[in-house]
Amino acid sequence: MAITLKELRLDEVHVGRDGWLFLQTGSNQVLRLYTDATSYPDALDTSWHQILLDRTARLAALGIAYRHIVAPDKLSVFPEFTSLDLPQFDRAPLRRLADPARPGGISKSLIDPTCALNHGNAELQSYFKTDSHWTIWGAYQAYRLTCVSLGVPIIDFMARGIGRCPACFDLGSKLNPQVLEDHMFWPPSDNITRAYANALVIGREQSEKHGGPSPGQHGTHVILRNSASDAIPKRLVLFGDSFCDYRPSSLTYLFAETFQEVHFIWSTDVDIDYARRVGADIVVSEIAERFMTRLPTDTLSVERNTSDLMRSFNEQTTRARANLG
Repeated sequence: MAITLKELRLDEVHVGRDGWLFLQTGSNQVLRLYTDATSYPDALDTSWHQILLDRTARLAALGIAYRHIVAPDKLSVFPEFTSLDLPQFDRAPLRRLADPARPGGISKSLIDPTCALNHGNAELQSYFKTDSHWTIWGAYQAYRLTCVSLGVPIIDFMARGIGRCPACFDLGSKLNPQVLEDHMFWPPSDNITRAYANALVIGREQSEKHGGPSPGQHGTHVILRNSASDAIPKRLVLFGDSFCDYRPSSLTYLFAETFQEVHFIWSTDVDIDYARRVGADIVVSEIAERFMTRLPTDTLSVERNTSDLMRSFNEQTTRARANLG
């Protein structure tokens, strides 16, 4: 049966070689980052460089180590699986930010997993063919590089064995018929418990269980604790997006398997005051490369953000119910 795009948005997904699918548009017009020099101007690159310098300095003044992970777009990692013309490939955001020739001192804080993801694919698939995100094996490459950078031991999760189950991911769902692919996961350790989840998480989980409207992912806040005797006695605060997530078989859980306590906040902004108040030893931020066209402001207040998002969600739900009535 022939595969076609479901909707009229024929530019949304590129069907590459060997069943590899690539996001082309979306809210950030991904393909433009590789074809249009104006999509990521020099001023934006300079601003990102300064943001990382500022975060590193402010956190160092508090005695907190800082690392920033960029989750590269699939086009950055696997251009060989496309038939696209990518004239600006070498000027994509992460390649420019990670350029070893540039002065300025962010090489220690910046984690660029591009090569590890590409080479790691020879052992296990590091990105899903039918999703815009990495697999747990891909997340492991970012985890491993971050641990090396921080000088902490790396856990070998392969000993647990990889579980698989069929799933329909974000790009495969846009095809007709939909394309399924095996989800990959490592069983989480029994030593990890969720010590806290904010109202957004609880509301979303209740919606998944009982149906009805659900809060969005942004603003998600969880705290995971590891009771294992060999867990590193440090507190890591992680600010990130869907490449981190907060559920098992995620980058967040890989860190939780390693450190005694991990706080995850779904945000590209960093709340340095929150890190100070909870006694963070390490702060890690993560952002998808395609979101680098939007600069963070670092004006985030974790608690106020939760309150604002829940109030907005409740107001929208109330209006929707009133309209139905």
